Amino acid sequence: DGGGGIGGGSAPYQSLSSIKYNLLPVELVKNIVLAARDVLMSESLILQIEGSVAIAGDIHGQLQDLINVFAVEPPCGGRYLSRLGALSAEYDEYTKSGNAASRKYTEGGSGNPNALPDTTPSSTSTAGEKRDRDTTPGTKSKSSNYKLKDGDAPRKYLFLGDYVDRGDYSVETMLILLCLKILQPKEVFLLRGNHESATISRTYGFLRECTSKYGHGPGVGGESLWRIFVEMFMCLPVIAIVNSAIFCVHGGIPRDVDSVQRILAMQDVRPYDTPNNGFLCDLVWCDPEDHDAEYMPNSRRVSYTFNEGALDMFLRRNQLQLVCRAHQVMEHGYGFFPPPRGSAPSTRKLVTIFTASNYVNSFANAGAIMLVDADMSIHFKVFNPVGLKELAFLERGLSLIHI
Repeated sequence: DGGGGIGGGSAPYQSLSSIKYNLLPVELVKNIVLAARDVLMSESLILQIEGSVAIAGDIHGQLQDLINVFAVEPPCGGRYLSRLGALSAEYDEYTKSGNAASRKYTEGGSGNPNALPDTTPSSTSTAGEKRDRDTTPGTKSKSSNYKLKDGDAPRKYLFLGDYVDRGDYSVETMLILLCLKILQPKEVFLLRGNHESATISRTYGFLRECTSKYGHGPGVGGESLWRIFVEMFMCLPVIAIVNSAIFCVHGGIPRDVDSVQRILAMQDVRPYDTPNNGFLCDLVWCDPEDHDAEYMPNSRRVSYTFNEGALDMFLRRNQLQLVCRAHQVMEHGYGFFPPPRGSAPSTRKLVTIFTASNYVNSFANAGAIMLVDADMSIHFKVFNPVGLKELAFLERGLSLIHI
């Protein structure tokens, strides 16, 4: 969830009722979810991912943002959803014409205070970092090329959870990601967020979306379909280690089980519902916070917050360089912890990625994904909030996506 201050119930991302498209048949949806469940259960609770990886944070049913992400950083080397390339090119011309009501964020200077510098980081940094200059949707960069060079491996995708609730298109967002997972299980990876549970998704909109789209009738209606989704949620992995150096998770570091090796040695408890406490709860619920104590009660009233000292200890104990997580809205799509102190820059031991732009139509935040290259250089693709005039292109995007 993008923060603790948002009240109960689902808040729509935009008023999209004018967008018309055909729902997938309920039996097909059911079969996709069940097939994906089997693929997820074939994986470990902790994923080991090597190579170049694109990492996305919360999406929350904002299909607009998933289309935006895939248009400029296509999954699986562009083998699927490739018709979004035409949409991206058309959108690029639209933004250049000056018609788009988009907001541009700059990195560095008076823009993002957590921005990456243009220069190579100092020797104290553990991973090379660079900023992506292309912050406008549809602009061309080396990460937006659909054709791979000979010998190049496609960039893998890792999603950090919170695919559902709040937005209007949780079903479609989830189905696209599950189909990609079925088609390319070694290139697309899905972690569990705190919203991938029965309790949370019942309260914050996903159940309501399922019943509004697929009805309350007997057999496989909306509520039955929601339960099938929930059973799949219970099979999602919770941790990914990228290039043996980056600890990826939805929430944060576990307090009671502070060794990755200990977690690897544990029996795989899936399928399971997220508990109210313990390390499986902490992995999807806890947050970093700048305070003196290593751990403090969380204002979310579940799990805890951890400080820089606890983070340092976790990284040293597990010989890791960086924690990458989601779970909190970032004004510029991403942000580092601990925060800068005075004139000293952030030491960048943890990065939070939030991909849903203009979250719940209230925050006016940018969205972002983090790109990790095989040589461990890191940069970010930042996305503007989608303006009302741009929804016509998103309608086209919905019509282009047929799994």
